[in-house]
Amino acid sequence: MQRWFVAVLAAVGCLLLWVMIRPRPSTDHGVRLSRPSARQPTFPIRGSGLRDTGESPSFNDFAAPVRGPTGSAPRARHDLLRARREELSSEGKIEVPAADTSSPPPELATRPKVVPADRIAVGAVTGAQGEGLLAEAALSLPFDDPQKGTGGLQPLAEKDVQFDEFGAVFGPNALFIAPPPDSVNSNAGSVVFWLQPAWAGDSGSNNAYFIWRMPHAFENRVTIFKNGPFLRFLMADSLGMETDVSYGVARWRADEWHHIGATWGDYVATFYVDGRPVGSKEYAHDIIIPPGTPWYIGSDYPGGAQGANSRIRGFHVFPRVLLPEEIVSLMDDTRPPGA
Repeated sequence: MQRWFVAVLAAVGCLLLWVMIRPRPSTDHGVRLSRPSARQPTFPIRGSGLRDTGESPSFNDFAAPVRGPTGSAPRARHDLLRARREELSSEGKIEVPAADTSSPPPELATRPKVVPADRIAVGAVTGAQGEGLLAEAALSLPFDDPQKGTGGLQPLAEKDVQFDEFGAVFGPNALFIAPPPDSVNSNAGSVVFWLQPAWAGDSGSNNAYFIWRMPHAFENRVTIFKNGPFLRFLMADSLGMETDVSYGVARWRADEWHHIGATWGDYVATFYVDGRPVGSKEYAHDIIIPPGTPWYIGSDYPGGAQGANSRIRGFHVFPRVLLPEEIVSLMDDTRPPGA
């Protein structure tokens, strides 16, 4: 009997010892209570409704729009648009975030990729073709004869503009308003001109070159202007959605000649610099500018960007979209001496 009792006690002792030293699974309720729960991410997730509260992204970080079934992107840049009831400011007031200067940027950091259409056989283009194109211009201001000045055009207003053998010099306080023909349709067109800036590209100034819009209206406009280190071809359609094709000019030097061209129509805007297309963007809706709305050349509305502060030559506006080879032909045909 005594041996049986000792055996029972030994078995109970072994059972208690096993309970005490047995391994516990990680899903034990006590362990779960003591483990801290994972924190939710505090940074905004791309594509979510959260807004980033940090610094705005630099100009080159804007994502490419996501195309819809029709190829347009009516909602792709919704967050970049100004609120409909926000106080309006002129194009020259639009600021681009400054680039990081801690390290030298790569050579093409601020230069949009050139589209394949720039591969043009320049030698095949003749001056006669350019002369024929000039006859199609809705507005033609050669600015190549100081005695003729604006030629037969009677501007609606002219201030701080002088003429010499190289072109028309638009000062920083310039005001030059030209009346367009009533037949001009804003849904398609082209603007070309030679530009010799008095500013250096990294000066940070805001200067206007072509403004076509109604005053105090954000939608329905076509503009070309310098904004800090960028030369911008910026449009807004009838719903106020912006299309911005910009070109980095930080490396431009004062007194250098450059040829500028801009075309819009068939819902595509294309920007040209020195005869080469430097970017194209699609836009979603028509551009409806009332007939008779004047063109501001080398200047902006009061309170907007400064005047061109540049010499301009061969300024022409066309009522249709020019082809790339036609841009090159006009550039050669209107080239200033020494350019």
